[in-house]
Amino acid sequence: MEQYTATMLNWSLALGAYALGGLLWAALIFLAIALIRLALELERLRRRNAELMLQSQPNPRAWFSDTGYREARPTSMTDMHRPPMPSEA
Repeated sequence: MEQYTATMLNWSLALGAYALGGLLWAALIFLAIALIRLALELERLRRRNAELMLQSQPNPRAWFSDTGYREARPTSMTDMHRPPMPSEA
């Protein structure tokens, strides 16, 4: 149905251009609308292909389970530095 509606729109606009401006304008309008429809269809197919590619790739995050453990943040600048090792002291 969508293809039929788009084709009828294309022909009706070309017929209107023919009535107003002649055969050259009708041909130009028909080709311009056909090119626009072709570009929109190609973009739709590119998006569909990208969606299919994303769906076919496994999710690497699915391999890991979140345990909920979180390390506490340091409370001050002195806590951010590690204590010296016995060999460094």
